[in-house]
Amino acid sequence: MDSQGKNEIPPPPKRSPIERRGPKWILKPISIFLTTGDETDTVDRLFVSKHVNDLRLIVATVFVVLLLVLILAFLAGAWTFNVTRPPPGVTSDPKQLLEASTSAAKIFLKLFAPTFAVFGAVLTWAYQVGSARLGVVDLFACEMDTLCRVITIVDMVRNQANKYEFDPSKGTPDIKDKKDHPAHFNSQEEYFPILASNSRDLQTLEANVVINITAFYTFMKAVRDTLRQLADAKSVEQWQESMRNVIYMLYLGLESGRNAMDDLVEFEPTHTERTMVILLSELDAYYFLRCKFHDPKEMHFDRLILRGPTYLTLVPKLNDVLDCKAREPLAKAQRGELKNPTYAERQWLAAVQLRDSLNARFKQLKEKFPLECMATSDRVVTARISVN
Repeated sequence: MDSQGKNEIPPPPKRSPIERRGPKWILKPISIFLTTGDETDTVDRLFVSKHVNDLRLIVATVFVVLLLVLILAFLAGAWTFNVTRPPPGVTSDPKQLLEASTSAAKIFLKLFAPTFAVFGAVLTWAYQVGSARLGVVDLFACEMDTLCRVITIVDMVRNQANKYEFDPSKGTPDIKDKKDHPAHFNSQEEYFPILASNSRDLQTLEANVVINITAFYTFMKAVRDTLRQLADAKSVEQWQESMRNVIYMLYLGLESGRNAMDDLVEFEPTHTERTMVILLSELDAYYFLRCKFHDPKEMHFDRLILRGPTYLTLVPKLNDVLDCKAREPLAKAQRGELKNPTYAERQWLAAVQLRDSLNARFKQLKEKFPLECMATSDRVVTARISVN
């Protein structure tokens, strides 16, 4: 450790691994009979997804009550049977034994049957509410992934960065005529139909999930608003300031989208593949912003510096996941044995195809800028090495 190691920023605290295991453990006897082993199946997700923790807690509580009532009903039935059966030592009368058994069964059913009916009703309600909530989660995840995927497919970040040197007053060597100056941007399309029709359903999700989803859509709307400002730029300074704002909003939107994927997508390989798609554009935007905001006295510089360690951890982690999970489908494909690949195998192979591009952009970023950060005082956070 270097002499300044004591000033390194500590990693964020991790959530306790035993947190909320109680309801899962309590409901495990039920899950054994109901789950299929497919982590994308709705029933399987209801037993493990963090988005239905409250519902699991309710069902687990009712299940515990059901077990307690079962024990109580059994004891009451046994006591009734012992009271009504013939005394020990007396010749047993089959009729008396039948009457004692009948009385015990009636007491048992009288106590246990209503509780079991309530448990069944709660289980049905929890399934309906939980499946609907998971459906909302999937809808938001799909829409956000599609928007981020479009940004990556059209290479929007690099296209915008390539226009950074455009001179709206004189033109550039590549744009001779002023008529090629971008026309006024006016988007009339609704690109967020899921948000528009399901925004009220967000209130059923956890706070961190709602924060990331809301931030993504807000930044994406800010991108559209900022693009409109480009047509109003009259000087190089105005143009470049607007372009920096466009790419900054894109970066924040992509970052929020990636964080939202961590919250919304809880199964593989979908999570890994979607994260890699977003990172392809996010790293480009981060590289551009680090180039433009290079003054340590600038607020944006410090805010960008704080993001560096995330990429140092995230990209190697994704590579480790691919090395572990994608090895088998990749080996099958290389041997020509992947005739009818499953959805999971196709997703893993799609993620493998993105690996080289992602690693190349990450390598370019690491070679240009230091991604570690440290605290030089109680209030100042900066890069470990001076920016070249």
